[in-house]
Amino acid sequence: MFRKSKYILLSLMMGSAGIVLNACSKDDDKDSTPAASVVDLATTTPSLSKLLELVKEAELTGTLSGTGPFTVFAPSNAAFEEIAATLATLTQEQKTEILKHHVVSGTTRSADLAASQAVDGLAGGKIFITSADSKVTVNGSAVVTTADV
Repeated sequence: MFRKSKYILLSLMMGSAGIVLNACSKDDDKDSTPAASVVDLATTTPSLSKLLELVKEAELTGTLSGTGPFTVFAPSNAAFEEIAATLATLTQEQKTEILKHHVVSGTTRSADLAASQAVDGLAGGKIFITSADSKVTVNGSAVVTTADV
């Protein structure tokens, strides 16, 4: 259902390093600021307000605010608008399961991607990622529009 949606790749490392935009070791991290969670980032990113709404509705706020790291292949508000009629027909359990198919335990950064790889989603299924010519696609058709947020 989300295969043709546009995605934003949110790659978050939680813990002492915070949001990882560049690699750093713990020795380089002198800041004691608490790490931002997926929920924190979505709260401050206007194009992810629908994702945040669905995360709350699916009761995943605790999970995505908890210990990570997590990588989220996050559909943008525009992607959700394309499937609004379908979303309206889904139960909370169905929405929860769909959202879990967009989350990977661990950090998946765009620079570290192989040409083709499969990662385990939080829901248990595989998420297929391809990377070629600076273009990353998810499950064969969803194009990552913003990487490593």
